[in-house]
Amino acid sequence: MEAKRPLARSLAFDWVRNAIVSGVYHGHDYIEESTVCEAVGVSRTPVREAFNQLAAEKYITLTPRHGAQVRGIGAEELLEVYEVRRLIEGRSIELLCETKIPVTDKALSALEDRLRTTTAQHESPLDPELRVTASQTDWMFHYSIVSAAGNSVLSETYEFLRSRQQRVSIETGMRFPDLIKKYDEHHVAMIEAWRSFDEVEFKRILSEHLRPAERILASLDES
Repeated sequence: MEAKRPLARSLAFDWVRNAIVSGVYHGHDYIEESTVCEAVGVSRTPVREAFNQLAAEKYITLTPRHGAQVRGIGAEELLEVYEVRRLIEGRSIELLCETKIPVTDKALSALEDRLRTTTAQHESPLDPELRVTASQTDWMFHYSIVSAAGNSVLSETYEFLRSRQQRVSIETGMRFPDLIKKYDEHHVAMIEAWRSFDEVEFKRILSEHLRPAERILASLDES
């Protein structure tokens, strides 16, 4: 017996999202309803509902007579996303430094340890599971800054960028594994600036962190 529709929709949504984020599907690929139905074990109705949700969250585009197509991310869109991220994360660190919102050192240390562990694991950078783990860690780090600032609108707006942020992170790790260590070094340095409420240093590192290399921009335009 098929799972109840909300659960079935959730299962279909998670399966497709994970397949996109992990690189099973790439930009401009089409995803067949029947493929998802068979993989998840649900009917077409919850799959269509999942597709609608995925389209709303910018993972796919629904096109008449063609179905679900994975959204590609071009260089221009990446630059625009980074600009918005810079504004949101910059404002978040301003709020944290202005209010001296206490963040437990234990929480920061745990996050720092996870970043260091993820970096060390990338001796095999092309491993798909490691790429997904790295993208999740990257997302968790940046979102933790925004959520700690306590502005729910900033958090909700930042959450909307999640799919694009994770997908670019995975593509970067796959094509340019040498950059992973550099980015995680930025993360660790930003934690130190956050811990000491050094707004100027945090923003300096963030600006460098969100300045994509020309080879990344060129590769996105080619894909």
